[in-house]
Amino acid sequence: MNMCRYVFALLVLLTSACLVPHAQAATSCDSADLPYTLDAGTLSVPTTLDIGGVIPGSAKTHTVNGSCTGTMTNHTLISCYYGTGTEVPGMPGVYTTNVDGIGIELLNSSGQIVRGKGYSCDTTATPIGTVSSDSGQTFSFSYTQRLIKTASHIGSGTLSLAQDPYGFGVFNSVGISGARNTSHYSATVSERTATCSIDPLNLTVTLGNFPVSQFTHVGSYTAWKYFNITATCTEEVNLTASVTSANGINSQYADVLNLTPGSDSATGVGVRMLLDGVDLKYDYPIPVGGRAEPGVPDVIPFAVQYYQTDASVTAGKANTIATIDLEYQ
Repeated sequence: MNMCRYVFALLVLLTSACLVPHAQAATSCDSADLPYTLDAGTLSVPTTLDIGGVIPGSAKTHTVNGSCTGTMTNHTLISCYYGTGTEVPGMPGVYTTNVDGIGIELLNSSGQIVRGKGYSCDTTATPIGTVSSDSGQTFSFSYTQRLIKTASHIGSGTLSLAQDPYGFGVFNSVGISGARNTSHYSATVSERTATCSIDPLNLTVTLGNFPVSQFTHVGSYTAWKYFNITATCTEEVNLTASVTSANGINSQYADVLNLTPGSDSATGVGVRMLLDGVDLKYDYPIPVGGRAEPGVPDVIPFAVQYYQTDASVTAGKANTIATIDLEYQ
């Protein structure tokens, strides 16, 4: 009986041993390029930068190389936002940081914004890369992180490395370098106010002397007299110009300035102005050319002329004073 028991036990052991499957190697992906910190240093954000604009100097790119081992059912590499920020309303894929008015985003090598948060997000629509299907199972990809202006005014401070990491891995599989699969972003940001200087600040334009006989009807005018004003700004800005005058404007013509009143002043005419060929209406801003570049003088062309406003013109002094307001944003 003892022998039978031993044989039975042995048979059971042998049978059980035959049912044990062959062990498979665990899947893992590794890279010496993660974790990594992108360091943008100190960044100053011009107040003229539009909401949604990329903070100048903030775009930083990193390349990750590595390989995987084990059996892989998926070869798509993705990235997910692991931070504690929230997605900025109206800005898909941009997440808040600990600095007010500053968001962060990640782009794949195709320039697509990667949108997805959490350790199990699905961003396969904007993949970071792929693992090769050969025996080496290698990968190489690049990504870019950058900062976005998300509000009219921003705060100042240093971004929290703990708040804003992105993670990388194989979709529905493993992280690259395990839990060490993160990219962090380092920067100190502050707001910078744009300024513009104007040259000259004061200018006298002499139109010359004209006989009354030259003004034959309402709407007749003299030749244009041209002059320039130069604006140099510290930031890239949009300029607008408008004109006002202590003398006011003609009651019938919104683009004609009144002459300086006096007993010896001419009547029946006023002064008309152009900005780069466009009528300057009283206290009505119009754009000045394109966007002014930082530190590059922007020459703004003006022109003035006498313009007949009444049926009859009397001789006399024909002076006026005008203030040209240049605004930038």
